Amino acid sequence: MATFGYYLSQVARYGYFQVRLDDNWGAVSVSDEACKQAAEKWLTPLLTSAEQTHIFQRLGGCIDVTPAPRTKRPVVINRTKSSFEIELSSVDVASQQRFWTWALRHRKIFIVIPLKRFPLESLATECWDPGILTNVSVAVGANTLAFARHQSQSARNLVCVFTTMGGSLYVELFSRYGVLARLFEGFVLHCRFLNKGLAKELMPYRRERTCPS
Repeated sequence: MATFGYYLSQVARYGYFQVRLDDNWGAVSVSDEACKQAAEKWLTPLLTSAEQTHIFQRLGGCIDVTPAPRTKRPVVINRTKSSFEIELSSVDVASQQRFWTWALRHRKIFIVIPLKRFPLESLATECWDPGILTNVSVAVGANTLAFARHQSQSARNLVCVFTTMGGSLYVELFSRYGVLARLFEGFVLHCRFLNKGLAKELMPYRRERTCPS
């Protein structure tokens, strides 16, 4: 059976970890409620403190060409063939809810945030099942993965990439190993679990750290 130490070794090997943002176990599509909760609990605090935010198109075998809704949206300041950058001062998640729901469902949201502004204590309780996908490029995409690796080379930065797999929302976190190890521990100590096998492997470490001897 894998242990907390094993998972840390995988974080070091792959340079990232992921957490699930909803409890839609077995769902075939991302729900409106999941998008609403992810926008309120994750996007709002991260975008308030972000240094960069980009929206990447989903590339690969099936390109998602669903257009953005004709509704209130943030200002675009730079655009490439497969992505565009958001003017952060124009972001208001609450009033732009339909835009951000579209971005969560049909695109990949890429956020660079200074580590010192990352609200670990609050976000660690708003997710499930911290772990590692060994082939992260499947979820993130080669173009986004390369950009994430580049942006996370600085020890002061944390990169968060919002993706979907199946009917669930996930966020992948990239940074230097020392940073990721501390964050991974924080998520393990405070997250919730849907995956019973993962809980069996990681809960002993949580009990060891949180229960008085």
